[in-house]
Amino acid sequence: MTGVTLRLPSGLTAAIDPRARGLPRRARAGKIRGMMYEPRTYRLTVAPAGLVSFGVRVAETDLLISARRDLSAEALELVAGVRADLEAFVAASPRFAESYVPVEVSDDAPEVVRRMAAAAHTANVGPMAAVAGAVAEAVARGLEPLSPDVIVENGGDIYLIGREDRTVALWAGGSA
Repeated sequence: MTGVTLRLPSGLTAAIDPRARGLPRRARAGKIRGMMYEPRTYRLTVAPAGLVSFGVRVAETDLLISARRDLSAEALELVAGVRADLEAFVAASPRFAESYVPVEVSDDAPEVVRRMAAAAHTANVGPMAAVAGAVAEAVARGLEPLSPDVIVENGGDIYLIGREDRTVALWAGGSA
């Protein structure tokens, strides 16, 4: 495995996609809606100084969150709300979930949907390519008033908000 270590200055808000794969060691291998689970062994190396790390799972959403204190209950509420918004939108507009190209959405679409659509437009991909990062961002922003430092990892997509310098390792696997 190869990787890059990146130094982030304090006060920087960053979304990082290290393209990691899998689930925590305690999770069993199996399938979720046709997708194969793999151990998220990279989570075993996470130890952000001064932060407490905890997991939150709702259906396919499996987050590792680090904050100044355990905000599991608050994070669970945020995840449930974001998922409800996204699921309701997809039920009314299934093309959003099925498209491999950007999809236009109205200004009154839920915020997570608008962010996914904007990211899809930028990368010229379908909006579901942005789901993990959009959920990570929504949860991190929702927890920020409760903790000045928040790191949310969702299937390898990371959203980081912090007031302290952090060192982040980006793993490219065998692609580097």
